[in-house]
Amino acid sequence: MKVTALVLSAVLWAVVAAEEPTTEIIPVSVEVAPPEGRTLTRSIPRVQALYSGSARELFKLYGEPPRINKSIPDTLSLSAFTLDLSVADLLTPPDVDVNALEVQPRLIRIELDDAVERDVPVVSQVSVEVDTGFALLGNPRLAPDSVTVRGPSALVQAIQSVPTIPMSITGLQAPARRTVPIDTTGLGVVRVVPAEVDAVVDVAEIATRLIIGVPVVVQAGAPGDWEADPMAIAVTVRGVEQRLAGLTRDSVNATAVISGESDEEVVSIQLTPPPGLTATATPDSVLVRRRND
Repeated sequence: MKVTALVLSAVLWAVVAAEEPTTEIIPVSVEVAPPEGRTLTRSIPRVQALYSGSARELFKLYGEPPRINKSIPDTLSLSAFTLDLSVADLLTPPDVDVNALEVQPRLIRIELDDAVERDVPVVSQVSVEVDTGFALLGNPRLAPDSVTVRGPSALVQAIQSVPTIPMSITGLQAPARRTVPIDTTGLGVVRVVPAEVDAVVDVAEIATRLIIGVPVVVQAGAPGDWEADPMAIAVTVRGVEQRLAGLTRDSVNATAVISGESDEEVVSIQLTPPPGLTATATPDSVLVRRRND
């Protein structure tokens, strides 16, 4: 009976002691998210937290430790960063009835690998198709035409340029500006800033202009004095209106190339308009004959 009473007393004491409030230092699991493209070079310092509660509840924390999740700003360019920890950062299991009193230590130093950055050009993967009656004024341009790549040195130095994602712009009747993302496929942890650029497209309506009296130049494969009939023609030039404004008769070359094997032959007109313009001749052929002086 005495032994039984002793055992019951011990059990009762253990039950009561388990419910008595106390404090205890508990290990804390800390996870730190580094800036994109960078890694931690040293392990995270040991962190503990002071908790109060019953022994029964405090014991649960050893099976499911409290956690702290922190992240380092992507803008960090230094190789070290100091994290300020507080009780508010503690993530305590919700089914454990305890109170967090203090985090030890409050400041921890996080060390990262060196980050480098440099500017590289952007390669356009944008195709443009204008509507009928309109023309492109030059190739589409990118704004900005270069971006900054940031990350581990070995990866950054290997990047010579970055492309945009493929994009097709169709049916344009006016100047346009479209946002196109950078294609980061294969860049891994390297970060690109900005992540998108603008494709700027200049479009103008096509106009026509009639130039009368363009002289026909005869090119013969045999010596002699040749003349064309008619000696001058009308040329219709098509293109962007502002490029047509300054055209004269001398702006378009009209050539009749003959073999010279006979004294007279009908030859098609070959036109050479300024670059970016098209032209048609009226009439499109002339009679070329050898002069008899």
